[in-house]
Amino acid sequence: MDTVEAILVPLITLAMFATPALLVSAPFPRRNHFEVRVAACLAVMLAIFVFWQPAVDLSTSEYIPVGDFVFMAVFFAATLANMMLVILICHRVSAMTACYATTIAYTVQNLGSGVSELVALLADTSVAPGRLFMMLRMSIFCLIAFALYYLFITKRISREAPLQVPGKRVFALFLTVILVSIVFDMGVKRLPGLGIDMSYLILTLVTMVLGMATQANIRRAYNKWSQVPSPGGYTGAEMAQRMLQTSGATSVGIGRVSGYLTDHYDPRDNNLHLSEQNFTGGSVASVAVACHEAGHAVQTAQGYVFGNLRTALVPVANLSQQLWSLLFFAGIMLNVMGLVRAAIALFAFSVLFHVVTLPVEIDASRRAVAYLSQYGTALDQQGAREVLTAAALTYVAAALSSLLQLLYLMSRTRRSER
Repeated sequence: MDTVEAILVPLITLAMFATPALLVSAPFPRRNHFEVRVAACLAVMLAIFVFWQPAVDLSTSEYIPVGDFVFMAVFFAATLANMMLVILICHRVSAMTACYATTIAYTVQNLGSGVSELVALLADTSVAPGRLFMMLRMSIFCLIAFALYYLFITKRISREAPLQVPGKRVFALFLTVILVSIVFDMGVKRLPGLGIDMSYLILTLVTMVLGMATQANIRRAYNKWSQVPSPGGYTGAEMAQRMLQTSGATSVGIGRVSGYLTDHYDPRDNNLHLSEQNFTGGSVASVAVACHEAGHAVQTAQGYVFGNLRTALVPVANLSQQLWSLLFFAGIMLNVMGLVRAAIALFAFSVLFHVVTLPVEIDASRRAVAYLSQYGTALDQQGAREVLTAAALTYVAAALSSLLQLLYLMSRTRRSER
């Protein structure tokens, strides 16, 4: 196994650092003999990882002593310098653009390895899986991060002109991201040795960041497209009514509701409840939101399976959301594990509700975009896709946060029973 590790660990490390650099720079114009340049750069990076094996060992260890921080920092600095050189050698871009791309590449890599650390802490494995297993685990999550980056970022950039980043502020951004990432990476590995529950700290940080980021994203997208009038000249209510009639849901009513982005469809009264801005507004955002809610009404009219399941889960989810925390803290205070397990079981219903909500919301958005692509304009379709994708991400974040919290509660309960 030592021989296998000696071969595979440097290769996996190379993949984790080189892949993001190549993906981030994919839209950039290539230099002559691009493939040869890439192969030469990868060979140099692999040689660094082989000869700097002690640093690779430290980067995959569960605990990093304080005395090795400087050595690790030098290792990461050399690796990042190589990532930047790979981009400069293989692509016709400025040094600032390469610096910016390297910052993004390392952030993506650190995201993947950070998720891997979080999963390992939540799983609470009592038996050390071994360095090679940890590397494989980290590589899987890094590849997931790379794939998501390619699908949502690189492909979008490639449709536009190649990015050329000016200004010295990029260098400050580069240094800030690298320093914060290295300190956080080392902190994740060191704090457990001090008796600090890192799984709870990371879980809190992840859920907070996810919530803030997705909410900011939906507000940004909505505010952007609320300033763009819909070319069709219809208000949100009028376009929703047209979609309902076209889809055969003619018995659905449309009314107003107070608040900002409080729009919803209530199957109990079979009415769309649109906020004032989306009811009377004629912007692309108003039309998109109204058609999304109309999509929910169409789901009910056509007996959409997940929609019916979510409706059935609503009273159970509301009850479990109100009771689980009371039972959980009562079980802790009274030291009754049966109450704690019952609380976690109730919380699981809330998680199930969030998970079932995902296909319901995605399908409603799909119906809205499909209707606008057929009966609206290209601008309506473009704006709806951006606004509703941002809205869908809020549901993804909520489901992921609740699932991570459930894993944490199950892990802590299991440890307490040992």
